[in-house]
Amino acid sequence: MLPTLPPDCTIEIHAVGADVQIGDIVVFAYQDALVVHRLVARRGNILIIQGDNRTVPDPPIQFHHIIGRVGKATYQQTLKYPCKFERFVTHFWIARYYSLKLRRFLDRKFRSKHRI
Repeated sequence: MLPTLPPDCTIEIHAVGADVQIGDIVVFAYQDALVVHRLVARRGNILIIQGDNRTVPDPPIQFHHIIGRVGKATYQQTLKYPCKFERFVTHFWIARYYSLKLRRFLDRKFRSKHRI
């Protein structure tokens, strides 16, 4: 989950109820693995999760796949998450998700109109 969480960092996982929020970093099970990514969108029961350094979201998941929310992450005894500017950082990653989504949409639209 670079650049927010370095590899081999220690994370503290908190249980979640229906209070999971867009911007939270969540741990979920996917194909026999545990994945730590950010919740970037929600459409009813469907959750859209994306790693901070990825350009496309993960396949949509449902709430019951979520194991918990990352409450704290440390690396070599240094607090990495949440950071001092976490609110700003979270807004940045969510805005990035939507801008990449718009770019993919426009690319598809543009390509389909200009095919020979």
